[in-house]
Amino acid sequence: MPHTQSVSPLLAVSPAQPASADSRFESLVDSIDGVFFEFDAETNCFTYVSRRAQALLGFPLKDWLKPPFWVERLHPDDAPRTITTCKTLTDAAVDHVLNHGLVAADGRAVWVHEVVGVQPRPGRPPLLSGVMLDVKREREQERLIELLSQSALQRTGDDFFLALTRQLSELLGAEFVLLGELINKGAQIRTLAAHRAGAHLPPLVYEMDGSACAEATEKGWLVADGDLQARFGRTPVVAQLALDSLVCTAVCSPRGERTGVLTVGFPGRVSNPERFLRPLQIFAARAGAQLERVRAEREARAIEQRVRELIDALPDEAFLFDREARAT
Repeated sequence: MPHTQSVSPLLAVSPAQPASADSRFESLVDSIDGVFFEFDAETNCFTYVSRRAQALLGFPLKDWLKPPFWVERLHPDDAPRTITTCKTLTDAAVDHVLNHGLVAADGRAVWVHEVVGVQPRPGRPPLLSGVMLDVKREREQERLIELLSQSALQRTGDDFFLALTRQLSELLGAEFVLLGELINKGAQIRTLAAHRAGAHLPPLVYEMDGSACAEATEKGWLVADGDLQARFGRTPVVAQLALDSLVCTAVCSPRGERTGVLTVGFPGRVSNPERFLRPLQIFAARAGAQLERVRAEREARAIEQRVRELIDALPDEAFLFDREARAT
């Protein structure tokens, strides 16, 4: 639970304020990504909500001011717990934080984080004021990470690479997913796994110079929303894929060395593509560890092969000597 903080009673609009003060207040409130509110515990209804309330749930502001709007819009899974917690802390005049779901006008669930200040009133139930923040994006990311963790993360090596790209494509609705490693001192990238339109693609090697992956590797991440072709269409891979949007993050080894990229691509524009960055970065870290392991295994196999070739090249009569030059 986040640290509880007090919310100033100035969040409520007083009818006695002059119009110019009201106007300045509204402009300030509407510039902040959250719903400011005042709630009367005596009538169990909002007495004020900022204009962003309509965008949050899809109901006009006048509906918010009708009792018991808040109780009726609570998500059924959260309603009993939320009501009990709020009433208990309000009766005790304790500022508090609530995390719960609301049901929007179109029936979808909207997850909110509320910071609530309690203002006692002599002889009457308290007045509440605070701010309500939409945390749907964070919930979506947590759910995505949970789903991927149940499957892809249980695999290792090449199986992990294949499972990760396939499941990212399915869960994000991505047209194209690529996990690649840098080779030839970063001059080229080779796919560890690539998934497009429901199928894995054969291995591919392409030049990094001037590519989206090169910029992502240099900066650590890249988001191209609808302008991918304009920015990187001169590179053959981007031109052939005919995608318009891309989210890409660098893959790093456990030592922090940038060793590859993890990329998801979409046709057309994507609503808030930045929301995909955190899940990609989490799984890019796991991919980096797996790539380190795969490279170590490759090196071990290469050394073993060289030793075998050396032994095979020895003459038929060969002797081994110990440190005292005695034949063994």
